[in-house]
Order: sequence, then structure tokens, then C-alpha cells
Amino acid sequence: MESHNVLDLIAPVLLILGGVLAAAALIVTKRPDAARYIAKIQPYQALIGFALLAIGIWTLIRSASSLPGLISTNAFYAAAIIVTCVASMMLGVLFGMPVLSGFSPQGAAKGRELAERLAPFQVLIGIVGIAGGAFNILLWFGVPLNSLN
Repeated sequence: MESHNVLDLIAPVLLILGGVLAAAALIVTKRPDAARYIAKIQPYQALIGFALLAIGIWTLIRSASSLPGLISTNAFYAAAIIVTCVASMMLGVLFGMPVLSGFSPQGAAKGRELAERLAPFQVLIGIVGIAGGAFNILLWFGVPLNSLN
């Protein structure tokens, strides 16, 4: 990554938090002691969701012009950007509905319908979100991932 923007670190941290919330049932099954940590971030679920939706859309818009060239030079990194944006937006829809419902009753109904369609895939989306956030943090800290081309 060329520049170190604070948003480029905040976004993956929020994505990991959203992923943990989405995959909480699986995580608690594997690590029961994690339930108390997950409970500490649960009150912020709607705020995390709204932020993820906004950041996912913004990142996709910001990256759209460079994606075609990036796909030809580093397809893995381009795919990671796309997957991260999509996971952010999906988690945003799943968790941000309480915040978004105040803007428009019609939009809220459509958002709830989309959230209901995504609900069966919540754990999978959460795992993808955790992986995408971790990948982006590695890139932010400059961990060389050139072998992933």
C-alpha cells in the first residue's frame, strides 16, 4: 500500500470486530471463555454495522478505478479488496439495520429483507470478514505478501 491512511487501519479493525460478532456462535463453541469478550463489543453492534457499511461502500468507490489494473498485476490483492468490501457491506447490512431504519421506512424494510436473506450465511461472512481484516492489517504494517501473486 502506498500511503498509510488511518482509515486503512480502522476499517480492518472494525471488519474483524464485525466478523467476531457475526461468528460469535462458532467462536464461543470453540472457545467458551471468549463469550465475555464478545459481550463487551455486542452493545456497539449497530454502530459497527453502520460504520462497516459506510466504509465498505467508500472503499469500493475509492478502489474502483484502480481495480482493473490491479487485477492484471496482483489478482490476489484485487480479490482481497473486493471480498473485504463485500464482507464489510454485508456485515453492515446485518448489524446496521437499527441505525439505518430511522432514515426511511421503505429503505428499512428492504434492508431488513436483505438482512434476513444474509442471516443464514452470517457465520461464513464473519469468518471472511475476520480473514479480510487480518489480511489488510498485515498489508498496513508492510508485511511482504509478494509471494501471493
